[in-house]
Amino acid sequence: MSTLSLVAIGGFLFGLLLVAALLLRPGGARRGNRLLAAALACNLGYLLAIVSVWQQWLPGSPLTTILGAPYLLAPALMLGYVRALIRPGFTLSPAHLVHLLPMLGFVGILLQGQGAAANANLQALEEARGGWPPNALSLASTLMYLTQIGYFGRALLELQSHRRRVAAEFSYEHKVTLRWLRLLVIISLLLSAGGLLVGLLRLVPGFELWPRSFYSLTAVLVVYYLIGFMAMSQPAIFDPTDSGEPPGGDSGDTDRPTTEDAVKYETSALTDTALAQYWAGLRDFMQRERPYLDSKLRIADLAAQLDMPQHHLSQTINQCAGQSFFEFVNHYRIDCAREMLAEASATITAVAFDAGFNSESAFYRHFKKITGRTPKQYQRECAEAARDKQRATSASER
Repeated sequence: MSTLSLVAIGGFLFGLLLVAALLLRPGGARRGNRLLAAALACNLGYLLAIVSVWQQWLPGSPLTTILGAPYLLAPALMLGYVRALIRPGFTLSPAHLVHLLPMLGFVGILLQGQGAAANANLQALEEARGGWPPNALSLASTLMYLTQIGYFGRALLELQSHRRRVAAEFSYEHKVTLRWLRLLVIISLLLSAGGLLVGLLRLVPGFELWPRSFYSLTAVLVVYYLIGFMAMSQPAIFDPTDSGEPPGGDSGDTDRPTTEDAVKYETSALTDTALAQYWAGLRDFMQRERPYLDSKLRIADLAAQLDMPQHHLSQTINQCAGQSFFEFVNHYRIDCAREMLAEASATITAVAFDAGFNSESAFYRHFKKITGRTPKQYQRECAEAARDKQRATSASER
């Protein structure tokens, strides 16, 4: 048995454990975990299919095609996983059956000519490596890559939109921005685009690149399993009762409102006088009660504390501060951190958490973004300024 076959079998066994773990995991994003487990299960079928071709376990049988076909469902299920995380109340419906079409097209292509058994064997695999005209397996592979690019591209767009919602509703990033998922989706998209490019280049007679089996194992074993592993620690982001629509001010860039918000607020029932009153009350409340010290503060929480409609609070922050809720709250946290860093005995970690951040890395990132310096640099400057002031005072007393 070849090394690649052994790796694929090992990946299959590990995948079984990962699927079981996702299905049995209590709490968290349970619907999303089920969809992700289904995507991984589709990949397991693909692993069995390619090993059966390499080892000729099922010669002359269409079962190889049947095992591999659900692989084309995996990107759609991955998109479903993304939506289950970022869309409150996301559920499957009969309309989602349309996502079966790429898989049916894949099977249809392989059933042409001499049939599925002939189109999914070692000879077909070798013939798919180069030359014109393309055989059925080459066409099916092209469909597979195009399907992956379409679904991963859509997932990336929806994750970008999710980042804007996070900026409008949350004051923290930990476990809600889904940076890890966005990165892995980008990697998946690049792998799919690379696979498509290689497949097209191989249509040139005599043009050979790295083995397609290597690409397949990389895409399946590395990317999908990384997503599955990370999903084990991903909690649900939104409460089940949350609205599926983003709150006001959730348009445009992640950090600041755009002209789209200004157009939207032209029809707002909030008058300029009421807006000014809300803004004055908000600033007074932030300075007096310091709600930003709560590391889990959300715009709904702050609106409840102010007894203000959430969409009015969002509009007030967007129009009066020119910021998103996320940026607005973190500016207060950074101002608070500056005061604490002026004390030479303050530790960076303690300041980060006392100021309302839920991780030291987030504190460093936002402090540098707002002040242009790291917390350590700022603390060092404060210490130097204090020493200079002390020396100046001592000199004047003489």
